[in-house]
Amino acid sequence: MKALIVAHPDDEVIWFPSKYFDLIVIAFLARHDKPYAALCRRLALQEHPLKERILLLEIDESGYWKDKTREQQFNEAKINLYHSLLELKDKYTFTEIFTHNSVGEYGHSDHILVHELVKKVFCGSKIFCPAIPETRLKNYNYVSMNSDIEFYNETKDIYIKNKAWTWKIDYVPPKELIFHLNEN
Repeated sequence: MKALIVAHPDDEVIWFPSKYFDLIVIAFLARHDKPYAALCRRLALQEHPLKERILLLEIDESGYWKDKTREQQFNEAKINLYHSLLELKDKYTFTEIFTHNSVGEYGHSDHILVHELVKKVFCGSKIFCPAIPETRLKNYNYVSMNSDIEFYNETKDIYIKNKAWTWKIDYVPPKELIFHLNEN
């Protein structure tokens, strides 16, 4: 079984070819700074073309990425995510896992947390992450996949309609997505 484990709803389509995966695990749902976020995200996921493949862990976002005083909430989210990933490991056998990279794509602490805990819990598994220049120089274990721009736009429109899109409105993924095998 091929799994994708991401931090937030919309990460699965922004950074990854989500149609490739048998199971899409989304860690976080609610946001303390946007009380409507959980409802909007849930509505978008109900319309998601791959909704039957999505497993929502429903962990509250800590908000630490915006407010470094929220360290206690970050640690609570970390504990909840760790235990949720252990439950996943007991329930499923994954042949491949894709997740965020070590720099969180652009430094997002929730993405980095997901990356670190996936590496820890699924140590020894095949874990692929979006390539970053530093790893390209050292790592020859790559997988290249084509973006499905039509699917991306369809899914993005659902998120936008439900006020759950969090990324740049004019962003278009590259035609070729490159992932490196994360060496454990």
